[in-house]
Amino acid sequence: QGGSGSCGIIIPLSGRHTSMVLPLLTSLEVRLTPRSLYLRNEKLERMVRDDGRIPVPYNVSIRNAGDGAVRIIGKKWTVRSHEDGTQVIEGDELFFTPLLCQGQIFAFNGLQMLRLPARIQLTLLVRDEAGILYHTDPVSLKW
Repeated sequence: QGGSGSCGIIIPLSGRHTSMVLPLLTSLEVRLTPRSLYLRNEKLERMVRDDGRIPVPYNVSIRNAGDGAVRIIGKKWTVRSHEDGTQVIEGDELFFTPLLCQGQIFAFNGLQMLRLPARIQLTLLVRDEAGILYHTDPVSLKW
């Protein structure tokens, strides 16, 4: 399913002052792509909020190319903007915790309110059938 290289995400262990480095899961193919929110004749200027942010929509597609099932149990967004700096948004679930068997695809879409130029990055936390935690390589989009 995954390998344990020197690269990994460090997560705190609940109730303890220690942490662990998670191995990288290479069998999940994660894609983050922009999607259109704007109508053909709609001007971008009309979408800008008072604080300068605009809605930036995206699609996420996750395919299990591995041999066994994995469950997506968390996500980590890193949002970077020249004006706003870096924000990290972590969540324990994606609406629910999807189980992806071999060859299955899970997809969802979302929206970030950003001041451009900006970049969003997504990393997933997953658990395999043996209960081992992994993380995925981060994927990102720039606007």
